[in-house]
Amino acid sequence: MFTPAARRLFGVLLALLLMATPVSLVTGAAADLDDGPTTRIATQNVDWLSATDAARLDLGFNVLVPSWIPGPFGGSPAIQGGGGYYSLYWMIPGGDPTFLLVEGTVGGALPSGSPADLNNQLSINASVQGYDAIHDVTSIYDNVWWIAGGVMYSVSSNNMTGTDSLSLANSLVALQQPAAPEPEPTETEVPQEPEPDTGSTGPTGSIDSPGSVASGSPSTVWAYPSAVGTLRTTGGYFVDSGQTFITDLTGGAVAWQAPSVDSETVVEFTLLDAQTGVVTDVASVVVYPVTGGGSTGANQESTGDAPDSAVTTEPTEVDEDSTASTDSDGTDAAGTSEDDTGAQSEASDRPLTDGTGGARLPSEGDGTAGARLPAGGDGTGGIRQVAVP
Repeated sequence: MFTPAARRLFGVLLALLLMATPVSLVTGAAADLDDGPTTRIATQNVDWLSATDAARLDLGFNVLVPSWIPGPFGGSPAIQGGGGYYSLYWMIPGGDPTFLLVEGTVGGALPSGSPADLNNQLSINASVQGYDAIHDVTSIYDNVWWIAGGVMYSVSSNNMTGTDSLSLANSLVALQQPAAPEPEPTETEVPQEPEPDTGSTGPTGSIDSPGSVASGSPSTVWAYPSAVGTLRTTGGYFVDSGQTFITDLTGGAVAWQAPSVDSETVVEFTLLDAQTGVVTDVASVVVYPVTGGGSTGANQESTGDAPDSAVTTEPTEVDEDSTASTDSDGTDAAGTSEDDTGAQSEASDRPLTDGTGGARLPSEGDGTAGARLPAGGDGTGGIRQVAVP
């Protein structure tokens, strides 16, 4: 049995317990309600934007949008997006100006003067989601500007009900693009090899070029693509384009200028289909150098007896006052070549004259001070020699 004092103490404890139980239940229910909207906003896109409109705002930076549409506005806004900028604009025509504009500009700057009166200098006087902000309220608008993450955001409104621009700015959320739907599973099928397509053919073409051309000469190449083609060359240039290629070619003769070469050079022509880039034909031409003609005029010496047809020239007496004569091999009496510029081929200590001022002594002879022996002859002493007075 409980004493009266014990019963009173038990009653007090029971009352306290009953009073605490509803409070904890209400607190738990409130916590569930608070967590619900936060989770929905974090994991879901706003419900007033369609997937198509949301895709237009996928701009590579945070696009802040209202989580709900305040009154008296409704429906989808006019949307602009691109080039580091976006805007959402609601407007109710008729009567007093009633609008809501949400904007974001990458790299934008806060205004220094009030748009309604530029003489009214603005300064930081508010905060939006922890960032410094400017709140400017006039008779024609209620504006808020702030910068977050390198983007200047603004909310501008007039005659909006249920909230103001500063409160709406603090409630904006970053737009999340809806997740792409997962493809439905399909039955696995054994892949079938595709049947060869015998009814379609690829692009074709042909090139007709000359076999050879002279260095630096003009010539003609014929090219015939099946559709529109491009003709290229590895040397020279096409006269019409002045380049090593011609585009938009439909077929026919093409003027080509051969390159200037010092040795035989092979130049290739390639015809490609302009749409696919497929090579349809290749041809080549040999460019050969152009050299000067004519006789060299050089007299050739025989290594044996002169042929019957050879003309033998009798030796011509050399004037004592002459200072030079030329042999048939192109050297003068002193043994100096005509092409030489004056250099001696003999030793520098050999005397060039007999000291009397007469003719120069021959560098070679028969030992009798006679004329120089010919390089070749018929064995009778006749020579082939031309004297230069």
